[in-house]
Amino acid sequence: MSESADALSSLARRRRQIVTVFIAAGALVFIALWAFETSAGLIKPSDEWAYPLVIVFLCLNLLGVIARPQLQPYAELACYLVVAFYLVAQVALFALGPPDQGIYDVANTLQWMPALYVAAFMFFPRRRAVVAVTVTFLLSSLALGIAALQASVSDDLRVSALLVNAVVAHLLTLLLLSLVTMLRTEYDRVARHARSMEDAARTDPLTGIANRRALEDWMQSFEHQDAERGAALVLFDIDHFKTINDQHGHLVGDEILVMTAQLIRSQLRTMDRVGRWGGEEFLVILEDVSMANALRFADRVRHLVTVSAHPVAGSVTISAGIALCSPGEAVADTFRAADAALYAAKSGGRNRVSESA
Repeated sequence: MSESADALSSLARRRRQIVTVFIAAGALVFIALWAFETSAGLIKPSDEWAYPLVIVFLCLNLLGVIARPQLQPYAELACYLVVAFYLVAQVALFALGPPDQGIYDVANTLQWMPALYVAAFMFFPRRRAVVAVTVTFLLSSLALGIAALQASVSDDLRVSALLVNAVVAHLLTLLLLSLVTMLRTEYDRVARHARSMEDAARTDPLTGIANRRALEDWMQSFEHQDAERGAALVLFDIDHFKTINDQHGHLVGDEILVMTAQLIRSQLRTMDRVGRWGGEEFLVILEDVSMANALRFADRVRHLVTVSAHPVAGSVTISAGIALCSPGEAVADTFRAADAALYAAKSGGRNRVSESA
């Protein structure tokens, strides 16, 4: 699995964990409200059955998310709709026929609605979240507007001002959430673009592997890190590559470069690195290996390239030079040793692997 796929999988798991905690917290809040209002004698008759229904619904969706993660999007939507319906209904009941407990009930409802707005932006994509919270806000604001007019007619200006302030505060909350989400989306877009530009600057456009700049950066960082284990540098060079280009053309030469890069990469471990050093040369960095293991790796690649004949150019051979870099040793010196070993392999007849003296 690629690093990007691993990152997406990790992000999905983290999001599922957050949603699970959020739903569980919502159920606990309703349980706490139910217990407190019952013991204090503040609970309305409608909440005596509404609280248990909402709690059971949230718990069932929580179990569904845990047991079957693929149902998470449906659980998120269901939980939001049920809680939003409950809160808007409480506001509407206050506006159309004030409940027994009066202003306490609507104030209690209004203080929890911002949490619902946050949940919408956490559960849904930005556009869907904007639609969800806008509908919730407009319905509750309509009910609050009716209640505010009724209060002003009754000369209860404190209640009217409280309701108007609640509408304004909720509107500002929604605007801020939308702004933060928009800025975050833009930041992510710019960050992705910057990462893609950086990757392009460190990737060979023909073969898709690292380029010389990326390899030089790694070698420089290797010298400055407090490493306890060394690395082997394996420098590959395609034999008679100029002749291949002259006889078959540069397009065939490019195909052979791509094929060779893919064959080398197929033999690497997760911790290893490969890059195109320049022209027909490839540099492989093997961490924590002995010379014997590095030799076996290079010879395996050499054999694989030889037997993977190109349909036009036929059989292609490759030579390699290997040098070990111990902790604290200058990587540039190791590279020169690998280059000298490669020269020895070329001078010795090509299609062979040579280690540094």
